[in-house]
Amino acid sequence: MDIHGRILIPANLRKELGYKPGDTFVLRSINGELRLVSLEKTIANIQAEFKKYVKPGVSVVDEFLQMREEERQLEEAKYNRICENNHE
Repeated sequence: MDIHGRILIPANLRKELGYKPGDTFVLRSINGELRLVSLEKTIANIQAEFKKYVKPGVSVVDEFLQMREEERQLEEAKYNRICENNHE
């Protein structure tokens, strides 16, 4: 590590791991070790972890949009009740 806290990743490791200039990384301290993982790999790991909770043939996006629409309808009904009470 240099005096500015920078660490040089040797070329053979960068090549082995597929790291390229400009890549973004996630750094974590785990059990006293520094873990460096590309943002791309981190996202893939998270997606793989959550994939096991998704039912086959079900669109998570469609489910989310349906939930948001139901919430919007509830909020609109609540707003309309408040407006009606204010006009009485």
